[in-house]
Amino acid sequence: MEEKELTQVLYEMFNEAMPILESIKHGFIIQNEAVLTEEETKFIRVLTSNLPFAEKLVKKIPKDEIEKKFLSFCPICN
Repeated sequence: MEEKELTQVLYEMFNEAMPILESIKHGFIIQNEAVLTEEETKFIRVLTSNLPFAEKLVKKIPKDEIEKKFLSFCPICN
């Protein structure tokens, strides 16, 4: 797989996850369980939406160095 494609997938996943993580942090600060529950659901959706791509990569043998690096950065693969 090309480095550009892997980088794009990882960028989009983190770009979508960052505001959610900020909201989770805010939920902890204000101790609002409803916010935490809602944001947790959103975060899980972001991670699971990338599962097919990650599974395809995990199953691929052999993996090149770029693919190994992507999997090490991908939170759903660790």
